[in-house]
Amino acid sequence: MSKTSVGDDGVVQQYNDDFGTRKMSIVPVAVGSGRRGSSTSRSSVTLVKTSTNTVSVDSGSQDQEEDIRDRMREISVPLEKVNVLVTTRANSNFNGNDSIFVNALQHIREEEWGGTLGAVRKVMIGTPYHWIDRYLKLVRLPFPAPGTLVLLVHLPAREELLDPDTKHLAGKIVGIVGYALDSGDNPRVKAIMDTFRKEDEEGIVRGRVTSIKSLKDLMIYCDHIIPGHGEMFSTSYN
Repeated sequence: MSKTSVGDDGVVQQYNDDFGTRKMSIVPVAVGSGRRGSSTSRSSVTLVKTSTNTVSVDSGSQDQEEDIRDRMREISVPLEKVNVLVTTRANSNFNGNDSIFVNALQHIREEEWGGTLGAVRKVMIGTPYHWIDRYLKLVRLPFPAPGTLVLLVHLPAREELLDPDTKHLAGKIVGIVGYALDSGDNPRVKAIMDTFRKEDEEGIVRGRVTSIKSLKDLMIYCDHIIPGHGEMFSTSYN
């Protein structure tokens, strides 16, 4: 059954309230390696499925194409079924395979609108945030370059709405950050987490962040982060 909701920006959105045949999920397609700026880097590619959208966050470097095609076949998601492509940064290590998602509407930051990209259809993201659907929020960050995009996935608390492999994330916020943060192994990441955990009292620090202006804000806001290169990691307390 079709319903409507109103986002924080006042935009009325339609969604399908029947989750019986479509569970929400976050699926790693490719786990990147290397560091941002390296000519040999391979970026992470992550698929997010909701009741209304199938989203790929980034498309990887060109030498990842066959691996991505193989992985999409393995998880039984035809490339043509991906209807949204989020480009965290138009960089050859992050958007080298845009053209394989033939039916995707590419969400790209305003500063990169004129770039040469593979997707046929594009939407310019020039506002501070943009809702793709009621669970998926794009945010423009001032770092590491102005307008860098991240996708915040707000997962429902009800486990029955989630795919079995995603149930452990029920009620969590997952930041799929691509270009904004290269790896959870970055020493700066550990230092930031140690700092805000020491500052925190009964969740006060986490509750204080209402806008994301720094890497520290991003890591406080999210329960889990999928970086541009490397595995998902938790920023929550253990």
